[in-house]
Amino acid sequence: MPQVPPPSPAPAQRRFNFLIVGLTILLASGLVGGLLIFSRSRPKRAAVASSEDPVKQVTGAYLAYSAAGVQELDQLALAPVQPYLTDTGVRQEQAILQNIAKTGFRYRVAAEHRPQVVVYSGGVLASVDDIMVRHTVPIDIKTGQPDGGERSDIIHQSYALKKQDGRWLVDSVVPIGTAAPELPLRISYAAVARDKPLDSTLATPIQHAFENYWATYILAFKSLNAAPLSSVELGLLLTQDRKLIEDQRQKSRGYVVKVEHNYRIAQQDANTFWVYDTFADSSYPLDAASGKRVNAGPPEVIREGYEFQRIGGTWMLATSVRYM
Repeated sequence: MPQVPPPSPAPAQRRFNFLIVGLTILLASGLVGGLLIFSRSRPKRAAVASSEDPVKQVTGAYLAYSAAGVQELDQLALAPVQPYLTDTGVRQEQAILQNIAKTGFRYRVAAEHRPQVVVYSGGVLASVDDIMVRHTVPIDIKTGQPDGGERSDIIHQSYALKKQDGRWLVDSVVPIGTAAPELPLRISYAAVARDKPLDSTLATPIQHAFENYWATYILAFKSLNAAPLSSVELGLLLTQDRKLIEDQRQKSRGYVVKVEHNYRIAQQDANTFWVYDTFADSSYPLDAASGKRVNAGPPEVIREGYEFQRIGGTWMLATSVRYM
């Protein structure tokens, strides 16, 4: 959910410290879009997107970026993917590539994708939520020979893209989780159930609960009245949001929550579901007396996971996780 007040961690604060943990580097290096290869025979076709359909444009840009990553990992060089990145994306990718080089290996990778693409209003910001089966073979840098057999895993990742000079470029990548325990990443239940679509009879109540949560959250922060939150939140999360609203009340600042979603629903067990959301956040503080915006910044893409638990016959939000 949006922070109050809104600024999220700067790109420089994003945590790269987990990137080098033995072969777990291969998971974290999924942040490098080059690990996501749609098909060795199709990268050129994938890069040619419709000039009219923004979703196709974003999908094409994402696949072109992914295809270029094959060369990136083979050469351990940024040059192949750099044309597909914003300046912020370049800085993130440089840091990751440096860590990959420390492993002493190059990597041969292929993957099958399940991308979910949303272009947000305004037409200059988009996201790709992708769950992929990834096949990786480490190649010894000195000998050029495979060092061990192929390793397969399933990883869930979120990509933010920006449109600059008529082109869609990758601005940031964040791992959501994996299908099996592989520290330091979390389990993504969407990755666990990648090939088992959730039945609509299970998904629909969670979708309604998620939408109701956001509607209630928006109302509570705009009106500075925390009372409605007790119908959608539990425990520590409810306590924290009550405190945030009280803090805003003391400052005479309302808060207009304005978000656009790209989410997946997944089941953990009979009484626990997760919603994984990549959302565009255009929220802003509001002076309660004048009704005017205060320090409204540009939209940003945020990734969060929401754990819904069944309490009696009602689905309630128990915890939320910010992915960075």
